Amino acid sequence: MLNISINITKLGKLIGDWSKVDDTLLQQVNNLFKLKDCDINLDIQKPNNVAILTTDNLTHYCPENTFTIKRIRVHLTDWKPGHFYCYNDEIHSGWSAGDVYTYDWQKTIC
Repeated sequence: MLNISINITKLGKLIGDWSKVDDTLLQQVNNLFKLKDCDINLDIQKPNNVAILTTDNLTHYCPENTFTIKRIRVHLTDWKPGHFYCYNDEIHSGWSAGDVYTYDWQKTIC
């Protein structure tokens, strides 16, 4: 579990066959969290590639109640040396396949 000040919460471990990610599996993840009006994205970060730091702007999903918008990250593979995420100035590593995290997208650069 991360011990950082930006309110990352480890929700638990999802068990599944992550080698066959398709629309059906993504819909099952959606159903698990009882999401509505959601957008599910599969981001694949290959070795030796780097993504720029970004701040999410998800307000268009529900401009009148932005506090109801959630950002959920599900790790599909186990952590390996060299893999990490930055949340503001904190580094996150050491996850297992199926670990689920949420974070305050309005206050976080990742």
